[in-house]
Amino acid sequence: MHSEDDLDYQRGYEWWLMVEAKKRNPDIKLYGLPWAFPGWVGGGTSSPFSQPNLTATYSTLWLKGAKTVYNLDIDYIGVWNERASDGTYVKMLRQELDAAGFSNTKIVAQDGGTQICTDISKDPAYAAAVDIIGLHYPSDGNYALCQSFGKPVWASEESSSYDDLNGAACWARVITSHWAISNFTASIMWNLVGSYFHGTDWYASSMMTAVQPWGGYYEVNPVVWATAHVTQFTKVGWKYLVQGSGSGQLPKGGYYVTFVDPNGSDFTINIVKIDHLHAACTRPSLPQFTVYDETVTFQLAASMKAPATLAVWYSNFENYTASAPIFRRLSDIHVNADGSFSLPVPIGAFYTISTIANGPQKGDLGPVPASAPQVPLPHKDDFQSYPDSQEAKYWSDQIGAFEIHPDAALPSNKVMKQM
Repeated sequence: MHSEDDLDYQRGYEWWLMVEAKKRNPDIKLYGLPWAFPGWVGGGTSSPFSQPNLTATYSTLWLKGAKTVYNLDIDYIGVWNERASDGTYVKMLRQELDAAGFSNTKIVAQDGGTQICTDISKDPAYAAAVDIIGLHYPSDGNYALCQSFGKPVWASEESSSYDDLNGAACWARVITSHWAISNFTASIMWNLVGSYFHGTDWYASSMMTAVQPWGGYYEVNPVVWATAHVTQFTKVGWKYLVQGSGSGQLPKGGYYVTFVDPNGSDFTINIVKIDHLHAACTRPSLPQFTVYDETVTFQLAASMKAPATLAVWYSNFENYTASAPIFRRLSDIHVNADGSFSLPVPIGAFYTISTIANGPQKGDLGPVPASAPQVPLPHKDDFQSYPDSQEAKYWSDQIGAFEIHPDAALPSNKVMKQM
């Protein structure tokens, strides 16, 4: 919305992406987070909170467009990425969302540091308007104040690491340790697909990398398979078992978490042991720690109704060899009559032990198009074939917003202009 009456819900690729995601998994959750605001919401100031009613209307209209144009229900809405939050705005946003029929959309604050926990501790109405506390790149530490409100706490932006084995090791650790140490119930990767030009910040810091749109070449990297240890063995709505009763730290370093189906008997245990050298993501730094190889015995409660054998999948992100590829299925593990089983956990390991025996796989979509690193030259585009408000292929905003629109002087001619 470049102006208050500019209700254009066609610009950008995000609408298409959300629709396609829902086609593939109707249970997937959708989360909107403003990274910037148009100037009109702040009344010409640099702050979107100077006129919180306008900003609340702006965010609410975005949710309305998602629903009316694309039939998308946005599950979560953030405040302002890695900027200060504002209690007056958040309380007003909650009121507007409720009045507009979006009472099920939860507000995440503040997508940054822990200052939000101090802020809402001083304002009960502000705290009541916040549904989820979202922290970016939390380290191992004490988050007692944030936990004291009884709200979910998320690592609402995480990783920022390269798409290599070290990035996979860091990601494997945080998606396990965040619950085992700090009771964070979500770790959201930034970003899922990296399509940055070579030489720009954060090149290849992603789950997948796809930087050649002219040929379609892409890379499925180790971070994808670290993620698969969770996503192929759980579903939206599964629950974590609490620390000390299904989740926690291993005796010689490392972590384990258990996910359970609240409506059935399925469960998945993830076990990870990453050393300090490979554990850190791009940010933040981690306290010093040491891990050692060990054999660990797990005791399953009778209430888990474990079968005689459990499926085992394994990766090692520190001792990878071609003969021992990551995310591979091993022989099923036998569960003893007393509900116990043991397995060796070396440094670098990521195990998944699950009742889900059929379905998970290391699949592919066939041959990847050949790599062609250089954009085909010469390149020209008259922009005539694009709908209004779109960006031309191969172009990427760095500063500001660029869109295709009719030339004011010659409406039959389309140009790409800075908005």
